Amino acid sequence: MLHKTSCEQIPSAFNEIRGRIVCGVGSTLRIYEMGQKKLLRKYDNKNFKSAIVQIRCHDSRIYAGDMQESVHVLKFKPEQGQLYIFADDVLNRWLTNFCMLDEDTLAGVDKFENFFINRLPVGCEEDAEDDPTATKF
Repeated sequence: MLHKTSCEQIPSAFNEIRGRIVCGVGSTLRIYEMGQKKLLRKYDNKNFKSAIVQIRCHDSRIYAGDMQESVHVLKFKPEQGQLYIFADDVLNRWLTNFCMLDEDTLAGVDKFENFFINRLPVGCEEDAEDDPTATKF
């Protein structure tokens, strides 16, 4: 055991991105870095309505599935200190699990035995670069 780091809620999902740990702590997505005595909290995104249950990472994208709102796609830019949502599912789904088919496509299932495939439109990441609030996706 290297470190003990306390959290205000129970962490429910973990993954790795660029040598850091991505963690779903309740309804907050957090990125930690390794410190000397504990994990150091570096980036937060609190724009989720329910608990995060699944996290997948690909390059600088983080795909976070929460319990009631389906899957959200986040962009991670450590050089600018940004972690923001630029796309999400239009339907609310009680997500059970999902997997990546390629960098723009994911397949998932919800607790009502529905199978779905979501795909990001071409060029949506560049449009989100122009509008980091990403209100149009």
